[in-house]
Amino acid sequence: MKKQLKGKLMIAAAVAASVGAFYAWKSGKRKAEGDNPEVSCAGDGITMDKLKEYLSRLFSLYADGECACEENGGQDLWKQNAEYYAEMLYPYIKDSMGKVLKVERTDGKEPFNMTDELFTVPASRIYSEPVGKFHISYQVLWEMELWMLEDGRFALVDFLSINKDGEEFTYRHLDRYVSEDKDIPFAFKDLVTRFAAFA
Repeated sequence: MKKQLKGKLMIAAAVAASVGAFYAWKSGKRKAEGDNPEVSCAGDGITMDKLKEYLSRLFSLYADGECACEENGGQDLWKQNAEYYAEMLYPYIKDSMGKVLKVERTDGKEPFNMTDELFTVPASRIYSEPVGKFHISYQVLWEMELWMLEDGRFALVDFLSINKDGEEFTYRHLDRYVSEDKDIPFAFKDLVTRFAAFA
């Protein structure tokens, strides 16, 4: 019931945001360059050592036994897994780390965006999982995403894609930052399986 209610609220919010974006675009009311605060890039960006540290912290939130080689046990296990998957993910993270917009519109060849950034630092999406698909007078796809921020935080984001008459709006809403095991709604094996797809 809670998930259904949340889905309806998310769709309503996305539709409202997308309709506003559409009419602003039609009226030529693009946000001027500089209207949004610049996404800051801390230091030299993410490094391999930082990525290993961030993944180790994320993996350690999972209950013991969820990842492979359970018999090894302890913190060393999470560190070993972090080192392995950091090597796999690093090229993708370096290429994809950037600003994330709340609302975007794609119109054929021309990308359109007019809203504020979702985060104040660059981020990279490292996981997504379908939640549902809806058909009203348009098609709505709802996914749950996991984003890694350059400063080491992990964020769960609701993503909605709205398609109507060949035009697409996408809407992202920050659900919460990951700080404990109950914040992670998907299994460890599903997470690292997706990592392999980025390699």
